[in-house]
Amino acid sequence: MPEIAEFYLYGTNLTTVPENVFANMSGLQILNFHLNDHLKELPQDLFCCLHNLTKLSLKSNNLSHLHPELFSKLPTLNTLVLNDNKLENLPENIFQNLTGVLSIDLKNNQLQTLSGGTFSTNTALNNLYLSGNPWNCDCDIRDISQLQGLLLRSSFLTSLRVLSHFSFSNTSESSDFISLFWRFSSVSFSGPSKNPAETVENWFLDRSSFLTFFRGLNIPVGRELRLFCWRLNSKLPPTIFHSLTKLRRLIIHYNELEELEVGIFDQLVNLTKLRIEHNQISSLPPQVFWSLRNLKMLTLSNNRLLVVPDRSFYFMPKLSTLTLFNNPLLSLPDELMGYMPEIAEFYLYGTNLTTVPENVFANMSGLQILNFHLNDHLKELPQDLFCCLHNLTKLSLKSNNLSHLHPELFSKLPTLNTLVLNDNKLENLPENIFQNLTGVLSIDLKNNQLQTLSGGTFSTNTALNNLYLSGNPWNCDCDIRDIARWIKHNKQVVLDSEDVMCHSPVYQLLSKPKCCPNFNFWALKLFIFPSKNISPTCKALTSAEFNVW
Repeated sequence: MPEIAEFYLYGTNLTTVPENVFANMSGLQILNFHLNDHLKELPQDLFCCLHNLTKLSLKSNNLSHLHPELFSKLPTLNTLVLNDNKLENLPENIFQNLTGVLSIDLKNNQLQTLSGGTFSTNTALNNLYLSGNPWNCDCDIRDISQLQGLLLRSSFLTSLRVLSHFSFSNTSESSDFISLFWRFSSVSFSGPSKNPAETVENWFLDRSSFLTFFRGLNIPVGRELRLFCWRLNSKLPPTIFHSLTKLRRLIIHYNELEELEVGIFDQLVNLTKLRIEHNQISSLPPQVFWSLRNLKMLTLSNNRLLVVPDRSFYFMPKLSTLTLFNNPLLSLPDELMGYMPEIAEFYLYGTNLTTVPENVFANMSGLQILNFHLNDHLKELPQDLFCCLHNLTKLSLKSNNLSHLHPELFSKLPTLNTLVLNDNKLENLPENIFQNLTGVLSIDLKNNQLQTLSGGTFSTNTALNNLYLSGNPWNCDCDIRDIARWIKHNKQVVLDSEDVMCHSPVYQLLSKPKCCPNFNFWALKLFIFPSKNISPTCKALTSAEFNVW
């Protein structure tokens, strides 16, 4: 059968098969001989004639061992799937002839150890799956070279749910254990996770062993180094990363770092991602990031920064992501951000800022989304704060402490379509504050201290289709007639009109309500309590309408 290219044999009760069962399928490229619960044994020469085979799946059988020569005559194989069997060990040379194999899946077996030479000839290998095995992590674990990905989730180490002390110390530069890591495409040193190891009390990486890891290393281009969930003392030595000149991604989050040394990143000129969030950093050295001219992501959120030095974020023209939120910042310098045309989204919240310099966003010309909200102490915004954000589409200033806004604050935002101002303390709004927002679609003003609005407040916002006004103490005297009339004619725009209620004046009790000329409330509700009267005083006109709910 030279024309058969793909063959499936699964869901049987076979315990083994004749060694020549596939002998006449010389053109076979894909063989799925899997999902056979009783299949325990495979003959040595079972695949001897499949010289064109590219994928072999033996997953979910009942195999506990494999013959050393089983895969020796498969020169074109690139994918070998052996997961979910009962393999207890592998012959050292079983993959020796698979020089072109790209992927081997060994997860969910009973493997406890592998020989250091198991994958030594698999120079093309870039995907290896080893999780779900009861690894015995003693000294028999040796180098597994040439890997680009190694997955050990749910293995022996991560199943230690009652671990109370883990010491990773007193290692030497020649240690087999240390040399293991630097052959991988990405390197990750992690401490305890809250789940499943919830009882861990002490995880320790001492200074001598930590320095040993980095001495003389040169990780190739495109590589990533992660250090997280360790107690790394209060700071790292200033030269600790200097040999990693080709490093692209450095992630040292969720540690207990308190400061960064001067010059610590000076040699990382190829770095594109630097994540330092979730530490305890309270200050930054001046110019600490200046050498990172290729940086695209910098995260500093969830630290303890009180101030940031002048020009801290200069000379990073490729930066597209910058986070500073959840720091107890008290102030920002007049010159903070350099030219950053690539930043499209910026978050600045959870600070103690009371105001900011008017040019703090000036160099973020490409900014589309700005979330400058959830700052409990933020009381004032400079007139020209948003003057250079000509591409901004969404601006959130919600849940700050703003009581007033400058009339020109939003005058230079031609592309804005969403403006979020809810949950502040705004007492009034300048009549023309939204005048230039001709394309705005949504404005949220709920839960402020607004008592009235000018009738022309939204007159130029012809695209507006979502307006929120509830949760304000509206003063329903005659000064509110114009905005009430606008609401009447635009009821479909005020999406929370059912919850827009009058808060004052306090009406007196009467047995029969009297008419108030021209007292029309179509969206603003006037509540009259039983057995009470009202005596509004308004300028009398020719007609009178009064609605009681």
